[in-house]
Amino acid sequence: MPKRYTEKEKQEIVRLYQTSYSAKEICVKFGISRSSLFLWAQQYSEINSEVKTAREVYLIEKEIARLRIENQIFKESGCSVTSSTDEKYTAVLRLRDKYSIHALCDTLELSRGTYYNRALRSPAKTQNELEDEEIKPLIKYVFEESEKRFGARKIKVKLKERGHQISERRIHRLMKEMNLSLKSTYVYPNATFSREYKYYPNRLKQKFHQIAPNLVWISDFTYVKVGSEVYQVCAIIDLFSRKVLAAASMINPDADFLISLFNTTFIERGCPDNLMLHSDQGTQYASYKFRCFVRELKVKQSFSRTATPYDNAVAESFFSSLKKEEFKKRWFETKEMLDESTQKYVQFFNENRPHQTLGYKTPNQLESEFYSGFEIKECSQ
Repeated sequence: MPKRYTEKEKQEIVRLYQTSYSAKEICVKFGISRSSLFLWAQQYSEINSEVKTAREVYLIEKEIARLRIENQIFKESGCSVTSSTDEKYTAVLRLRDKYSIHALCDTLELSRGTYYNRALRSPAKTQNELEDEEIKPLIKYVFEESEKRFGARKIKVKLKERGHQISERRIHRLMKEMNLSLKSTYVYPNATFSREYKYYPNRLKQKFHQIAPNLVWISDFTYVKVGSEVYQVCAIIDLFSRKVLAAASMINPDADFLISLFNTTFIERGCPDNLMLHSDQGTQYASYKFRCFVRELKVKQSFSRTATPYDNAVAESFFSSLKKEEFKKRWFETKEMLDESTQKYVQFFNENRPHQTLGYKTPNQLESEFYSGFEIKECSQ
């Protein structure tokens, strides 16, 4: 005959079921049926309403874990239930190694049938896509080799030199896919100063295409912030090859600074005859001391017209490239840092940077081709 339990014993059995033991363990231990146990649990639920059963605790914990996973999936996928099917499918592909397909599809409300249909029936890569995968590393290598200075046009030239014929449009597209862009990390203030100008002759008259080296040199200054000071960088450029012959910096450059830089360059280039120097009407170029010095060297001076930067466009173009491709990526604390950066870029500009005006040749390439078969004159000064 089954044992009869008092009300107090029934309540204790229900308490044990709700806190410590499973239904099977309770039934075996006390010799009662499952129906009796569940009936007692229902009868005494009000008494133990604040106590959760082991199963209830398990289900709550399971639900919390599921909600946590869903929350994490929403964060990492960047999608919501209202996103397009393409966006959801792409997110599932990206996260399928971290979460189960069921969890991803259920969270994003994407039919698993839709996912598997796309995954199993996705078309094979086209020939163009396969070629793109081979081209991308080449583009990235040239881009990084130029220290992130080259755009699609110059990368096309460099790849052509290495035997790869790729259109500029395709390079631009692949650069965009790889997030390769020319980024500036520092923008420095432009400095302007008031000047009083006199009339000086403009002999060059924007004839920027010369037939040989050392016929016309151009020169100019630009401003660069170094620490709390503003330095000026001077450059001298051969108009035939666009080669930067010299570059130096100083806080307040005077005529002596320019004379020293020009004289060194003049000797290094073999003291060319019939040379013309074109510049703006800056105080250093227009100073009596400098004009007398170049006159002794039989160098003619040419000056840009007042407020007409186009008369010295080649120098302006060089400084624009220097700032965009080199200075804007740097922050200079000392003059030594500025000089090192300037010389490094000048070497890159002369040896590696193709110029559209030169038929995508470098300045050194153009001069080398010109001088092949010629003997270089040595300066006797």
